Amino acid sequence: MEPSLDMITDESLRTAAAIDFVCQHFSIGELVGIGDRLKGSYNINLKITTTNGEFVVRFISSSVSEAHLQYVSNLLAKLENEGIPVPRPVQDEKGMSFVELDGKRVQVTPFVQGRSFLCREQQVHSSASMLRRFHHILGDEPPGPLPEWSFYHKSSDLRERLSQLRELPTIPSKEHAEVSRVMNRVLHKYDKDASLLPRTIIHGDWHFWNQKYIRNEVSCVLDFDFVRNGTRLFDIAYSIWVIYLLLPNYASTFDARFLAGYGKLSDIEIYLLPAAVSRISLFFLCQSIHSAEPDVKWKHQYGKQMPFLEWMEKEGKSRIRSLASAVQA
Repeated sequence: MEPSLDMITDESLRTAAAIDFVCQHFSIGELVGIGDRLKGSYNINLKITTTNGEFVVRFISSSVSEAHLQYVSNLLAKLENEGIPVPRPVQDEKGMSFVELDGKRVQVTPFVQGRSFLCREQQVHSSASMLRRFHHILGDEPPGPLPEWSFYHKSSDLRERLSQLRELPTIPSKEHAEVSRVMNRVLHKYDKDASLLPRTIIHGDWHFWNQKYIRNEVSCVLDFDFVRNGTRLFDIAYSIWVIYLLLPNYASTFDARFLAGYGKLSDIEIYLLPAAVSRISLFFLCQSIHSAEPDVKWKHQYGKQMPFLEWMEKEGKSRIRSLASAVQA
């Protein structure tokens, strides 16, 4: 029977009781202590210590389906067998990798030692090389259940969200028209040849803070909530977008190091990479429609994404293609 903590009113006691139950269920030893909440915006992750060692307890978002959890579990087993360092969930005596607790699915993984991203070029290169291995190992895997939410998106979804934003009187019409013109150019170029792009199982949220490092090499890959079948170019473009938008002070070297680390791309991937990167910016602009204050979100995203989109249509496009082409030699 699924336990209930409803009768416990103190939040700290509720947490301790929940973790104690999880420890018993997965036979990972007696609870010694509960550490700080770990980074992660999608799930609640707590580091704990038991008599058997250190673990991470994941209170999984309610939007994650059981089918997708099982799909990811199978992929993690394959990745581990092929030498990709991933934290596989602990299984209970029935072979299940999660347990239901107060309506939430809970998993336990071993706590993996390693350092966070320190903005070092070798870490960027190692991350890209690991992504190439990830794509190669899972290249023959069939598509599985889709995540309920994803950064991966259809062009039709972007157009629909931008259309919805146009109906809001608080969105400046001039700004909306500028974004619409850029979107039409980007999506026309991308959609024309997107069907030719190589597909694989993608991570869906590959960035440098979703890995741990030892001596500047990736020692663990984390966060598989958005895993799905897709174009491998998406993971590459997403990482490049992260470099330019979140690490602008390092972009002049990190973009080249990442592309060199990933290795050779197909001709169509090189050609469409600028458009694929721009689609990420368009996605975040269009996500304003789902904000509690769409006009505030739009203002922030427009100021951040629009200059980048304009750069990508000129110097950025040439730079990315040149860097990617140089790897082919």
